[in-house]
Amino acid sequence: GAPKYKTVMYRAIPEESTRIAMLQTGEADIIGISRERVAELQARGFKVFVKERGSVMGCYMHQQWEDMPVADRRVRQALNLAINREEIVRFIFAGQAKLMAMYPVGSFAVAAGADPSLKPYPYDPEKARQLLKEAGYPNGFETTIYSYGREDVPEMARLVEAIAGYMAKIGVKLNIFSTEYTVARTKRMTGKMPGHISCLGTPNRSNPGDLLTILHALHHSSSRFTDHQVPELDALIEKAMAATNVDEVKKTIGDIHRWMYNDYGTIPIAEVSIPFVADPKKITRWDLGRTLYDNNDRDLIKAVQR
Repeated sequence: GAPKYKTVMYRAIPEESTRIAMLQTGEADIIGISRERVAELQARGFKVFVKERGSVMGCYMHQQWEDMPVADRRVRQALNLAINREEIVRFIFAGQAKLMAMYPVGSFAVAAGADPSLKPYPYDPEKARQLLKEAGYPNGFETTIYSYGREDVPEMARLVEAIAGYMAKIGVKLNIFSTEYTVARTKRMTGKMPGHISCLGTPNRSNPGDLLTILHALHHSSSRFTDHQVPELDALIEKAMAATNVDEVKKTIGDIHRWMYNDYGTIPIAEVSIPFVADPKKITRWDLGRTLYDNNDRDLIKAVQR
């Protein structure tokens, strides 16, 4: 039959205040919002839909193979122990997040073979300072952390400021470089982030193939995005990608998960829920599903048709 709609429009609007204004005026029917605005907009009568733990949030320590502090495992462990993730969950993500053991492998990845027994790194600034001293940095060191706007993480600026604050308490000075994400991405691809830190959200993956794709892209020596050049990790990733038996793939993913967890090569923050707010007169239901990069828009359109 004839289409129910003449057009379906998706618009990228980075400023949250602009998106909310568009929803209020009817220019937009549904928008993505930050976790901290959910209660406010719900109280104002808007309909809230949430993709629970749909994204994993963490930070990268770039170019770890070069002669710099983060090349030392003890330094990477110290940076991880310096962060109070429970405070971040409460005050930055408004409680709409859960602690995670490792980034970018989230809890959904248990279905793909990830190890469910791994626990989130503890908050232990005293041990962090001791590790820095053992690594030869008793007075800490200085590096750069990037801050950029992203619609999927509207809390990014506050998150980066919080991380810089935690690091300062162990003597590590993070200079915040505010820029566009495309600028940071280009610097990463061209190897111009030596020892720098940047943070990203990425989908919580449950499919082995999807998980291996992102692990290869971000952690294999051959990738332009990698932060690692470690033959042992390369071999594990290659073994998993070459396996033809599902059980072998899952077992090797578990080995990769444990290796990366013990290497402290990334800074996991939390698994965050992804909220959307809609005009209740137009949208009353929407099953967001759990599919990678798919918010089940087909169900949304069907709901609107009713």
